[in-house]
Amino acid sequence: MGKGDICYYAGNTYQRRKRTTRERKEKVMPIEDMDNDGIISSNDLELNKIMQELERAEEKANAQKNMAWIALIMTVFFTGLLFTPIIPVERITALSNVLDWFYITQASIVCGFMGVTAYANRK
Repeated sequence: MGKGDICYYAGNTYQRRKRTTRERKEKVMPIEDMDNDGIISSNDLELNKIMQELERAEEKANAQKNMAWIALIMTVFFTGLLFTPIIPVERITALSNVLDWFYITQASIVCGFMGVTAYANRK
């Protein structure tokens, strides 16, 4: 029972086979024998389900963190760009309403992430 094996329920037995490349790309979780007794029991299935849910939650949290970091970096980058002589003052004045919304949305993403993270860590 290697790490590349995947378990399927077929009737009353479990069948093992190697995962295909497509399954590896799609991150199909194999059902593993968690207590290493050679038998996949209902306890093993429950533990695998819990592990899958935890991994999905971790991936979601990482995606949200990356989104917040990108929003913060973009805000700093565009602020620095606006202070350079590359963009004329007339253009900045003309785009002031758009820039206001840009800063509001970027700050909302960052603050939303920080607030949700703080709330989740408090529980």
